[in-house]
Amino acid sequence: MSKPTKVVLLTLTIAVLGFVGLVKAYIPAADADRVILYTTRACPYCAALRRTLDSNGIPYTDRDVARSLVGAVGFLFLGGRGGPVSVIGPEIVYGYNEKIIADRLAAIGYPIDGGSDQRE
Repeated sequence: MSKPTKVVLLTLTIAVLGFVGLVKAYIPAADADRVILYTTRACPYCAALRRTLDSNGIPYTDRDVARSLVGAVGFLFLGGRGGPVSVIGPEIVYGYNEKIIADRLAAIGYPIDGGSDQRE
């Protein structure tokens, strides 16, 4: 096999493995216990979710989909169509529905009061 062919095959292998690694990096594991938000600064529902988590002392990672490549790629891999998209433990939550979010948080050990605001 020629050297250029080896280089091309190696490059393709790295690209495929990198893509698979990216997919795995964004899909939550069954035993996940972290909270990751995919948000924008201009989104009022995203801000409300951050306030809820902050006021309850719940740690989270906020990935801005408009300002961060990691956030934008994750948002796309998770099938995001609007904000926020939350990965709460092993579950993906689309939109801002306080009851669903409270239930998912409680399931990973962060009980909070679910409000009456039921937006999706």
